[in-house]
Amino acid sequence: TEKIADYFQRELLPRADIVFDFHSGGKTLDFVPFCAAHTLPDKEQEKKAFAAVEAFSAPFSMRMTEIDAVGMYDTAAEEMGKVFVTTELGGGGTSRA
Repeated sequence: TEKIADYFQRELLPRADIVFDFHSGGKTLDFVPFCAAHTLPDKEQEKKAFAAVEAFSAPFSMRMTEIDAVGMYDTAAEEMGKVFVTTELGGGGTSRA
């Protein structure tokens, strides 16, 4: 896990302009399909993130405030100035368009 995280941090994130984090709730949870981004201190970065949320066109969207940001993938991307958008798309071992 540490090697994968290091590869993301050192190799992949620096190359990205926009970072999408796709989730599906696994086999035990079932989420309404949504797309979300964080409220950020950098309002221009936040504006770009929410433009990406809108463009994704999920049935629901959410504005999130991260309360435990240390060491997280989204935090690493946002600290590099990247647009970060996350999703939950289904669950119960399935995914829908």
